[in-house]
Amino acid sequence: MTDPTHNDIYLKLGRFEGDMDAVMKGISDLKETMKDGFEQVNTRLTALEAKENERRGAWKVTAAVAAFVGAIASAIGNYLLGRL
Repeated sequence: MTDPTHNDIYLKLGRFEGDMDAVMKGISDLKETMKDGFEQVNTRLTALEAKENERRGAWKVTAAVAAFVGAIASAIGNYLLGRL
């Protein structure tokens, strides 16, 4: 078996460098894909949070209106029962 020559070593290093360039490009593409995916998730999450806040606000308004109507009904009931 013969020892590798300088040309063999340079050839192997060149191939290794090409492989590493391909790996780095793949990582860069993956990074961009993940960044786009996270942006989409963030957009959807923001929309869901906005809907949840609207729902909570609607629930609070409904509870306030129900309490107000209950207080009026109670006052009317007390007034009518007090008059009897």
